[in-house]
Amino acid sequence: MERAGAPNFFVNRYTGPPRGRDYERWREELYRCTLRVDVQPGAGDSIDCELQASLLGGVLLGTFSGTSAEFSRTRDTLKDGYDGMCLVIATSGRVLISHEEHSIELSESQMCLGDMSVLCGTRMSNHSKIKTIRIPRTLLLTICPKAEDQLALALRGQPPVREAVARYHALAANLGPHTDVVGQHLMAQHMVDLIALLLGTDADRTELASYRGHSAARLDLMRADVIANQGFYTYSISQPIELVNATFVIAALALAVPITWRFGPAYGVFVLLMIAPPLFRGGFLSLGRLTSTLFPLFLYMGWRLRGTPLAVAVMAFAAFQGLLAVVFFTWRPFF
Repeated sequence: MERAGAPNFFVNRYTGPPRGRDYERWREELYRCTLRVDVQPGAGDSIDCELQASLLGGVLLGTFSGTSAEFSRTRDTLKDGYDGMCLVIATSGRVLISHEEHSIELSESQMCLGDMSVLCGTRMSNHSKIKTIRIPRTLLLTICPKAEDQLALALRGQPPVREAVARYHALAANLGPHTDVVGQHLMAQHMVDLIALLLGTDADRTELASYRGHSAARLDLMRADVIANQGFYTYSISQPIELVNATFVIAALALAVPITWRFGPAYGVFVLLMIAPPLFRGGFLSLGRLTSTLFPLFLYMGWRLRGTPLAVAVMAFAAFQGLLAVVFFTWRPFF
């Protein structure tokens, strides 16, 4: 088992028959002890499987790919007493889920919630790829009391939420293990929030939405931790919309000083009052709609362009207007 740069981040691959010293060590150390499942061939008489596992607090994120593997909670592994649930996400290929006496076949992007306190399993074959999210039962039921009603069902509805879960899995699995304990806890909690939105009823989603202020605060802290560990350049590439909005916010705040000098304190205070409250309340995401309509900025630009040849002034003003028009429509991420 290889620790890939962090003590709670593992990458491993096994190809071969389900017997011998190497297989038994790999099976016992990684799957039975860490993942709490047994592993056998999914097709034929050999195993071909690559695993990436990230442990964020009590939430374990796994990515499995290969041509033959079956992961199962057997009577032997059930003796460990682990009480949790596992969301399986079919990324590609044919994925067969068994849950007690039920069998479910998942196609690409479909999901299934399993109970790890009963006999269950997931089979991969023909170059399949799956993602898994293992969650302690009490953690999920705290915010989604009716999650068990969705056990052993193919989850095909709510495509935007399913896509959000899959994308956030990729982010948390790759970046989470490299953050500090607080960052890992925040990522794990936000992942559970997304799963609760996927599994809950309309009433559950309404109740969870009432706590969205807390969820947003967790997400803001998580983003700050990601920036600190990932670096500003990499984060900017992954969040271009926020970068654009942040650039115009900083420019508007900087221009508040010369605007005050030229037109008086009332104009500078107006700029600050239009930007500061929403900035501290909700971050950069919606501020493009505010900075693009601040009339003191246009007054200041007209003053700065005085004496400039008409053609140059018109071109500069048109370019500035075009930039503001673009920023006006960055109030949400583009999909």
